[in-house]
Amino acid sequence: MKKRCIAAGALLTVSGYAAAQSQVTIYGILDNGINYTTNQGGSHNVQMAGGALNGNRWGLRGTEDLGGGLQAIFRLENGFDITNGKLANNGREFGRQAFVGLSSSRYGSLTLGRHYDSLGTFLGPLASSNKLVGFMSSHPGDADNVDSTARVNSSVRFNSADYNGFTFGGVYSFGGVAGSMKTNQIYSFGASYQNGPVHLGFGYLNAQNPLNSMYDGSMTSPVNRGYSSAQSLQVIGAGGAYQFGALKLGALYTNTQFKDVSFSSATPFSGAAKMNNYEFNAQYTWSNAVVISAAYTLTRAEKAGYQQLSAVYDYFLSKRTDIYALAIYQRASGTDSTAAASVAQIYGVSASSSNGQGLLRIGMRHRF
Repeated sequence: MKKRCIAAGALLTVSGYAAAQSQVTIYGILDNGINYTTNQGGSHNVQMAGGALNGNRWGLRGTEDLGGGLQAIFRLENGFDITNGKLANNGREFGRQAFVGLSSSRYGSLTLGRHYDSLGTFLGPLASSNKLVGFMSSHPGDADNVDSTARVNSSVRFNSADYNGFTFGGVYSFGGVAGSMKTNQIYSFGASYQNGPVHLGFGYLNAQNPLNSMYDGSMTSPVNRGYSSAQSLQVIGAGGAYQFGALKLGALYTNTQFKDVSFSSATPFSGAAKMNNYEFNAQYTWSNAVVISAAYTLTRAEKAGYQQLSAVYDYFLSKRTDIYALAIYQRASGTDSTAAASVAQIYGVSASSSNGQGLLRIGMRHRF
């Protein structure tokens, strides 16, 4: 009996040690609300729609201490439509993120799997669509991928440790095509500096055969659908923000180029198509419970222009639960990528039949 007690005690000790050295966390965001849109295909629309400030998600992240400041890490993150329970990200089980790797407190992390590109990682937090007004305020069509609509499959990612506010990193995706390293290849890199009231970010993205490597074979927005035959996509961007007490002001610029576009009836454009986005945003923390954010975006494409205003009033019931009112208006001009008259399309809703579209939304968000 004494030997059995000693053995049981030893087993409990070992189990406790293992538990203390490993950790798995489940987390998520639930965001749902009611939209009123002034024009969707020619008609007003009132609908329930999930995800405006954040895409709905749940995930698992874990660490195991390997000693000497080294950890094994992983993340599996699922995206879904809260209104009907369907999978998002083109039906992927863990379409938002899925990776495993190592993390060093001294050097940073190296992971393998499906990732955000470095442009979204280092520049994205400065965009209104990520931290301020929500993803429905994305630049038209999210053609610059600052909102990380497209992820990077079969990729290696390095993110550095934090060196007094400075971080940097890169992502490389293997195309996976025999005999051609370049086909479907994606690479990106970026850096950011965040210290006190100052936040700066920079990012670069290059994707070969973007229709397949980035967009899962479908480009749906008229903002860039006409460039779907492009042989490559290049995006470069930079931005910054400064905190003046309760007020935070920011600005962002991106240049997007679809290169070597082939002319066809489906893509009535050839050559290189350029698009510039200019964004100005602001956030005011009225109190511990009230945060007000707003943004203005000007987009200049080849023969089209888009202007967008967005604002949100966010009231926090607790640190994890808030209710909000969101307003967005977009106006288009010129001729879009499909050689048709440009129409407005706020991100996440169907296109307008005219050059103007407005949206009002009341929503609720809960984090866990």
